Amino acid sequence: ATPTFPAPAAALDDRRAADVADYHRAIRQSVDDFFRDLWPRLTDDTAVVYTSDHGQSLYEGGYDLSHCSLTPTAHRGELRVPLLVLTKNAALRDALREPVARLRDAADHYALYSTLLQLMGYAGDWAEHQYGASLFTARPKARGFLLGTYNEPGAYWVTY
Repeated sequence: ATPTFPAPAAALDDRRAADVADYHRAIRQSVDDFFRDLWPRLTDDTAVVYTSDHGQSLYEGGYDLSHCSLTPTAHRGELRVPLLVLTKNAALRDALREPVARLRDAADHYALYSTLLQLMGYAGDWAEHQYGASLFTARPKARGFLLGTYNEPGAYWVTY
């Protein structure tokens, strides 16, 4: 199925605007402050991979569900997740430059396992043979998203 993305919502009412402001404060505290404190502690032999299980929709499309929609009207915000790789290692940063440019807004979680194995020292050819392309070699492709849960009769897979 192809999801139908609703139009952006008009101005938010006071309750919704307060929810969005609270969410932004929470992100600043739990994400921005976390990375601000973490960065000085990283060593050259450390890589941090940061992601999420699903995105967040903050009243886009005019509905109150903020995540995990069960209909094909899921907002794009629910389908997009952060995916960051942070390192002070110059060689790793150089190795990631081209993949970051190639996969901007097109990477997916399927590439994480073989990427993590390679970052831990496993041979890239072996990891990718066993578990698929890594972030180093993946190519942009149509991405998928499960709406619902695997054991729910109404669950379905959408691509976008």
